[in-house]
Amino acid sequence: MNPFEIMRDGFIITSWMWGLFSIKHWLADYLFQTDWMVRNKGRYFSLGGWVHALIHGTGSIPIWVVLFWMVPMEIGPGRILGWIGFAFGIEVLLRHMNDYLETNLIQRASGPWYWRLIGFNQLADSLIYVGLGMYWWSLIWSEFPHMNLKMAGLTP
Repeated sequence: MNPFEIMRDGFIITSWMWGLFSIKHWLADYLFQTDWMVRNKGRYFSLGGWVHALIHGTGSIPIWVVLFWMVPMEIGPGRILGWIGFAFGIEVLLRHMNDYLETNLIQRASGPWYWRLIGFNQLADSLIYVGLGMYWWSLIWSEFPHMNLKMAGLTP
């Protein structure tokens, strides 16, 4: 496989990753988030905020499964499940911390600072996925000498 095919396949996989995480983020934040969760995200040890973060983490599990399926390689299922479990834990923790800070900062803001903080919160949400995606790619590239980057039937 030449470098251009590798770059093309990597771009396609990264595009799928970004699209799936964007849809999941919208579902978790705007469709599945209840008033109870919103009211309780500002208290760190409150169950509502953690349940909301767990919805985010749980929604990511099928995305990670699809991404591992898209790049066939010689990684055992135990290692993949361990990686998905690690990503789940990191996402839940970071999500909850971000929502806690968002709730406590935005409630005090007004005027242009309100919108700046809303935008910063969305940026922080996106950077969680960028970081997890980079970590996933580091696992994929660590296996590069022993794997076929040709996606599972998704490229010609």
